[in-house]
Amino acid sequence: FGSDYPNIAYVPSNGDIVQVVMTSSLSCVSGNPAASNVVAMEVQEFTFSIVSSPPEGGIVSYEGEPIPGQTLIISAVANEGWDFLNWTDHNGNFISDNATFLYTFSQCSNELTAYFISSTLLTGRMAYFNEQETAFPLSDANSAFYAQLFENEYTVSDPVLIEQGIPFTFNPIETGKTYKLRIWEQTNDNMLGTSWTYNNWGGVSALDALVVSYMTVENPDLTSFPWILPEGEVSYTSFFSNIADANNSSSISALDALFLMYRSVGYPGTSPFPGGRSNFQFAGKKLSSLESMLYPTSPDVLFTHFGDYNALYPSSSYYYEATIPEIAAGTNVFNIYAVATGDVNATYVPSAPNKNGTALSYEGIIGPKKGEEIMIPFRIEQSATLGAITLHLQFNNHLIEVLAVEDYEIYTIDQKEGTIHIAWMDQNGRIFAEDEPVAFIKARVMDEIENDVRLFELLSGSEFADNDARVLQDISLSTNYIDTQANSTTDFQNNTLIHGVYPNPFSDKTTIHFTIQESARVYIKLYDTFGQEIEVILDEKMQSGAHQIQINNIHLKSTGTYFYRIIAENQKIRREARGTLIMTR
Repeated sequence: FGSDYPNIAYVPSNGDIVQVVMTSSLSCVSGNPAASNVVAMEVQEFTFSIVSSPPEGGIVSYEGEPIPGQTLIISAVANEGWDFLNWTDHNGNFISDNATFLYTFSQCSNELTAYFISSTLLTGRMAYFNEQETAFPLSDANSAFYAQLFENEYTVSDPVLIEQGIPFTFNPIETGKTYKLRIWEQTNDNMLGTSWTYNNWGGVSALDALVVSYMTVENPDLTSFPWILPEGEVSYTSFFSNIADANNSSSISALDALFLMYRSVGYPGTSPFPGGRSNFQFAGKKLSSLESMLYPTSPDVLFTHFGDYNALYPSSSYYYEATIPEIAAGTNVFNIYAVATGDVNATYVPSAPNKNGTALSYEGIIGPKKGEEIMIPFRIEQSATLGAITLHLQFNNHLIEVLAVEDYEIYTIDQKEGTIHIAWMDQNGRIFAEDEPVAFIKARVMDEIENDVRLFELLSGSEFADNDARVLQDISLSTNYIDTQANSTTDFQNNTLIHGVYPNPFSDKTTIHFTIQESARVYIKLYDTFGQEIEVILDEKMQSGAHQIQINNIHLKSTGTYFYRIIAENQKIRREARGTLIMTR
């Protein structure tokens, strides 16, 4: 062995003699070159180290003395939220996938690395915020929902498909991080206008508009909606304040309630919402387990929408983002909740038709002729104080043409589809007596109609609520059969003249409602308690159908009890009915 370099690395063996030969550059030096057996040597000690990657992944240790030929016990213990993966040497070569193993030290210097992977994960489910927490989104062949994690605007996960009723999962993720969660609905044609959420807004009725109107005046009845106003709180939850903001003004006003009324009946120009407001709003909540139910507590992590809510824009350009709570070690459960904009009473069930506890029965006959215009009454069969009415009706558009809905400002009629949608609400409520009409439908008879034909049917979503914003169950309505072939002397002989006074008693004014089966001359006369005629308030030839005439205190002398008499007669039949009026001060 020899070398011409002054510095060399050399591992001596027992008995080796090392000699250094040097030549002086000075000519005066005798004995040139000179040899010496004195060598300056630095003996490198044995080194050995073990490290964790990443450092927070776990703790590593060894037992034994690291000298060549010695067997060491190498150990790695993962920290909470991490799992051990494997050991490698200083060159990256695989050593072992056992956390603890025996290692024979064979070199003077070496380093082993224990690799760990995070076992922390984020999981959750997407649901509609209602009593059942209905799985959301619905299975749809045209579109699908996706979720993706971001950190500092950079993606840290691939997009994850959110399937109906199946938890989504991001794994692994890092403990102590704060991520942004993005969700969006991707359609097959990448058009927002074909997405499920763009086409399936629903669940909003006049009752929701009533609740929103209560929110504008801080009505105490809102405590029955803890997701809006939690017990002991004075402020509305952020999420349901957002749900109530139908006109996208960042505040809650009577205009929001009015807009919801118009959209609930399908009024033109109300879909989509103003200012690019999306049909659904999203919020999330960190929970203890996938089985945990949040309702009736409102979720508190709001998702913000990005992009333009335009049917002609790409579906991938419109998404929602929220910053989720800091990730803890282990399993983190974060549920995402959807609510249709305006559904403040949280009753929409996207997977099922709206419940309809209202029944429609038929009694009595109206006998118009083909081509005549008639007024068809819809009467409530039990007395009730109502704060909101939502009526969705299907009618036979081959037999009648619906012209108007009397005494309502907010309604739509679709003659082609044969539908009527009506919405009404009043914070003060209105008392309806048994058999009092709640609606009058003005229609033209287009063809001959037999008396067993149900011209109208109630559609799902029809709803009555009191002025405490509670849905009234099992409300029933009644209306009349229409029979263009009815014979006065036979078909009508068992049909009494339907009539009523609402309100009664009254102090200022009241209305007599009555229905005549066929065209007739109608007289209404008022009498005092002694049977003396006071006034004839109606003497007019009238079409078959429902009618009403208002009476005020000008017609009557003073407070007390009065009587009225209705006479309807034509060449074939005469019909009479009597009733009582009570005027108070």
